[in-house]
Amino acid sequence: MAEKYRKMPLRWRTREVWISICALAVVTLLLEIFFMNYMVAHGLESMIDAILVDGWKFTIPTPLAFAVAMIVVVIACWAYLVEGTAIIGVRSDLGRRSATAPVRMVEAGSSILVAFAFSLFAPYIIGSDWFGGIISGSFANNPQLHGLASGITAFMIRLGDLEILWKYVISQNVSGLAVAFFSITDVWRHRRTTRPR
Repeated sequence: MAEKYRKMPLRWRTREVWISICALAVVTLLLEIFFMNYMVAHGLESMIDAILVDGWKFTIPTPLAFAVAMIVVVIACWAYLVEGTAIIGVRSDLGRRSATAPVRMVEAGSSILVAFAFSLFAPYIIGSDWFGGIISGSFANNPQLHGLASGITAFMIRLGDLEILWKYVISQNVSGLAVAFFSITDVWRHRRTTRPR
């Protein structure tokens, strides 16, 4: 007889949850600041806008508004992933259940951050001269892949010709969609594997 599974209730007001949320927010903000500095070094204008909230005036660089949005997306996807993968066997004891929750939080947080960082920085690594040299060297040894190499090169040149603001906005949107897609597919995969057969 197959083991039955059920969702493990998570307590969202615990210290571990808030530490995880703060750590996710800080790491996401650091990745966003690093990416913004990279884009500013390549020509993105860092305009500063003033925001008036209840008589208080805040100044924030416009590209950092995307950072705030990405922090919200990453935390929402993390919460969905933690809730969706917190499935345990019905016969599991209480000690195992309480030990499983922090592990799920760390696992979900690290996988979300890897997906976010990879989707944010991968197009720029692939489009770099260093990576282009590696690809052209490997395709030179294999003449059957010459058409593929020329197609990839033409696509990367078209992407490189975009204005820097468009590159920044597209990168932010693609990374947000990639994180959401990753969390949805990971929860779907986990639910599929924990169903009784």
